[in-house]
Amino acid sequence: MVGLMEWTCVQLLRPHLDPGEGSLGVHIDVSHKAATPVGFAVTVEAECVEVRGPRAKFALRAHDGIDEIGSGTHERFIVAWDRFNKSLAAKAAKALPKVDA
Repeated sequence: MVGLMEWTCVQLLRPHLDPGEGSLGVHIDVSHKAATPVGFAVTVEAECVEVRGPRAKFALRAHDGIDEIGSGTHERFIVAWDRFNKSLAAKAAKALPKVDA
């Protein structure tokens, strides 16, 4: 359910991003309210309720056609992938063992 909620927010943001941008989930607060039998379709509704700088916050609701199975909030941080990947590579380089020449 949480994965479906995050994926819904990713898809909701996608048309609003510039080329080379993406988003990372940075916080999720969800209550799981009811079980869903195998074979039921789950629908996730997400509404962007706040944008503050590079952060977007969503209100979430998941339903299985019978019950609301979960609800909560999710925050995503919008990043430029090239800058993000450079910072990740720098971090990874710090973990590499040093080789004496």
